[in-house]
Formats: sequence, C-alpha cells, structure tokens
Amino acid sequence: MIKIIFLLIFFTTNFRFCYGKSWKDKIKDLKKEASILKTHVKSIVQKNDDDQIGFTSNSELDYPQGDLNKQKQINDLWEEYYKCQDTLVVGMGPKRRIIPTAAVVLLGGYLKLNCDICTSPRDIDIETEWYFSNSLEMNNLQPLMFNEFIIVSPLDDSLQIFNIHQQQSGLYVCKQGNNSASPIIVHVFEDETFTEVHPNTAPGNQALKSITISKLEIIISSQWGDWTECSECGKVGRRSRLGICYVNLIEDDGETAIPQDSGSNTQNNLTATGIVNRSKLEILDIFVNGIPCRSKLLPKFIRDSWEVKSRPSEVMIGYCKVPCLDSTNILLLNCLLCQ
Repeated sequence: MIKIIFLLIFFTTNFRFCYGKSWKDKIKDLKKEASILKTHVKSIVQKNDDDQIGFTSNSELDYPQGDLNKQKQINDLWEEYYKCQDTLVVGMGPKRRIIPTAAVVLLGGYLKLNCDICTSPRDIDIETEWYFSNSLEMNNLQPLMFNEFIIVSPLDDSLQIFNIHQQQSGLYVCKQGNNSASPIIVHVFEDETFTEVHPNTAPGNQALKSITISKLEIIISSQWGDWTECSECGKVGRRSRLGICYVNLIEDDGETAIPQDSGSNTQNNLTATGIVNRSKLEILDIFVNGIPCRSKLLPKFIRDSWEVKSRPSEVMIGYCKVPCLDSTNILLLNCLLCQ
C-alpha cells in the first residue's frame, strides 16, 4: 500500500462508464452532444472591438434570404440543438430528474468541470456563468470568483481550477441564461490510500474486482480515469491512471452502473440476513454514477462498513512507447499555439 499526497493529479471528467441500462448511456451521450453543439455555436461568434459577443459578417445565422446553403446551415444548427435536448430528456432517466455527479480531486491537483448545456443558437450571445456553494445547497449558490488559478475555457466554457484547496470543495453549477447544467459536487481529499496495480497483460498485482454487498444493496468498485501521457518518447516509458473507490446502488432489477475495467465478483456476495431499508439509500438512488467511498454524502453506516473502509483506491502503472516529435512537428505545434 502506498499513500500519495499532493503528487497525483486526478482528472475528474475523464471517466468512461459502462451502464446496465440504455437511459444511463444517454448521460454520456449528453456530454458528447452538448460539446458538439457548443463547439459549432462558438465557431460562428467572435469578440468585436467593444469586447461584446456578436455575429460575424456573413455568419450562417444572418438572415439567409434566398441563400439555400445558409438556410441549410441554420437548419443543421437547430437540428443539433434539438438532438441535444432529446438526449438531455432521455438522460434524466425514467424518473425525469436532474442527475448530479460526485467528483474527486486530490489536494493541490487540477480540476476540470464540463458545462453540459444544450445551447440554443438564439442564445449564443449569452455568456456562460459558473456558480459555487460550499454548503452544497442550491439556494446558496454564488457567482464564482476567478483568478489566475480559476479560469473558464473560452473554447468550451469548462471550469478549470489549478492547485485546488480544501475550501473549494462544494457544489458547482454552470448556467447560461435560464438554462442550468446538472450540479457537480466536488470532493477535495487531502490524502487517499492507493494500492499499485498493473494491467491484465502485465505481471504483478491486478486491479481489484467489484464487490457486491447484498445486505447493504451496494456495489463497491474502482472508477478509472484516463491514462497519463507516456513519460518517455522513442523508448519504453511509464504511464499511470487512477481508479477511485466508488459505491453504487444495486437497482431494483439487480442491475447497476458498473465502470469499465472494474469487472465483477459475485463470489463475494454477502448473504447475511437483515437487508437494509432502501429508503436509507435514497442518496445513492440520486447519484446514479456512484459516490466516492470516503465521501460524507454516503450514509454513515455504509461509510463505516468494513467493506467500504478497507477498500483502497488504485493507481495502475503501465508501460508505453510513443514516437518523438521531430523538429518540423514542433515548429508546426508552436505556430498553432501562437495563433
């Protein structure tokens, strides 16, 4: 077992999930559709001399008159918007409710939160705003104050926080006019216990399997982030990714949201009597993507259970080999960054 404090940077928005139900897949689809729509809409606006967002000359949103090509561009833009809205409705699930997300970042690390809003072409001149509440209450949301460590990307309106502090744990919501994205509750952990594991193709300790705790009606598993960049180029290097311990609710039909790579382990099912009252698990029913094992959002009897307390998070170490950029590619990259 190793303890990693401050040194690991955890990208909370890079998780890939594999859900048991099709409507849950739509949560991931919504992020994709919202990103496509936002990129398309932003490509047709610019900052003018007064630093106000407006339409560009010859914009596809100008009055098209008899221009059939421009009419098609307008129609396509609205079609993207309606598709994003349809995905949003399906992603709300059969109970038609906003699904919040619980995210984790280590103290001193980097946090990126996406703003998954379906932007109407009619509202492209309305700026996106981020709000924060350290009390986790929606009615206490305050506009987020920005500085050199807290910025909003002009490309996709994502919130990016560098060198994050404990005081920045809380509730984050992005808004655009009357539209709001799903709330995100961010946990900043000062330290987290990690065990080192390796891919299935490599020798050494393998990733922990998911465990079903029948008497608590939960599944404990690791939710994996993306791989870091390779430490070397032109020769064998190392890369890593984090698997944070999460708790998910077993659904009434026996299915649940299982992250990719977590596997399953039905051999570890507990058969003790005294099944927990599901009304005490309401918070897990709301957070369908799961809640971190060390989060105070979890009911105390779950957080203090031996199975949850003893489950570590994981850091997977793997080997990699990538080509080096030649001088031509480096010059091209520098030119692109300077534009």
